[in-house]
Amino acid sequence: SVQPKIKAIIKELRDAGWKAAVHESRRDRAQQEKKCRDGRSTTMCSKHMCDNAADIIDTRYLWGAGCKSQYAAECTKVATGNHAFWTALGAAAKKQGLEWGGDWTSFRDVAHVQTGKCTLDQLKKYGLTTCSCPK
Repeated sequence: SVQPKIKAIIKELRDAGWKAAVHESRRDRAQQEKKCRDGRSTTMCSKHMCDNAADIIDTRYLWGAGCKSQYAAECTKVATGNHAFWTALGAAAKKQGLEWGGDWTSFRDVAHVQTGKCTLDQLKKYGLTTCSCPK
């Protein structure tokens, strides 16, 4: 399970002074379909659906949008993915042997960490027959 590694990442970030928290971990089919419709995912075979991924944020900044007003100066950096928190998250994830979405070039996802596989066979319980997002 990825959960012990996620807990270690949260602890490391909090020990460094960040207000780290898991925003989202496991998703069901309806949640993943919504992510696809909203353009926030490119696959129905998300590792979130296999419990192999998490989105981790600093609760002060969120993703920049909806950021608490007293942190407004930091929000632009957070929203563009160029904030020190994302760098710290990436380093902590790699230390735990996880893949960090901030390294991706085609669909950069700075809050995302993952491990393992999520195959269509694993997702048959959701009635999926393809990894493609619904049209």
